[in-house]
Amino acid sequence: MFARILKSGTFHDVVGYVTRQFHDPKEYTPDTWRIIGSENIFTTDYAKMVQSFEAIHGFMPGKENPAGHISISFDTADAPRLTDEFMAQLAKEYMEGMGIKNTQYLVVRHLETGHPHFHIVYNRVNMSGKAVDERNNFRRSDRVVKAIKDKYGLTYSPLKQKYED
Repeated sequence: MFARILKSGTFHDVVGYVTRQFHDPKEYTPDTWRIIGSENIFTTDYAKMVQSFEAIHGFMPGKENPAGHISISFDTADAPRLTDEFMAQLAKEYMEGMGIKNTQYLVVRHLETGHPHFHIVYNRVNMSGKAVDERNNFRRSDRVVKAIKDKYGLTYSPLKQKYED
């Protein structure tokens, strides 16, 4: 398991990326990704997802790049264990460990690559209209990932092992 905190952006861009809205529809068909978790989001279609996020962002309209984006990847050795339900649980535990609480989020699993992974899109404005605390995110993320890997016996990748100890 490895987490990458990606550049924040607009909901239009980040939700569009994870749901393959702007990708080649011949290559990225609806069976190449799926929503495996969400909170306080209308998930019926792309426009409703973006509108759901933007409604809460309206509490703090000056917050630039309101869409947080984190990619969580796994070693292929763990693939047989990675059901949608287990990945959604891992996403929730990761967010709790990161302090990403009381906010909207969407968890999207991508299936078209050789490595299992999912994306978390979250609102950087919480349900109370305050900014989500993102101080020390990279250091905190390393600790949270290690704790989750140890808890569930997930694989430490040989190439990343020197960074994960």
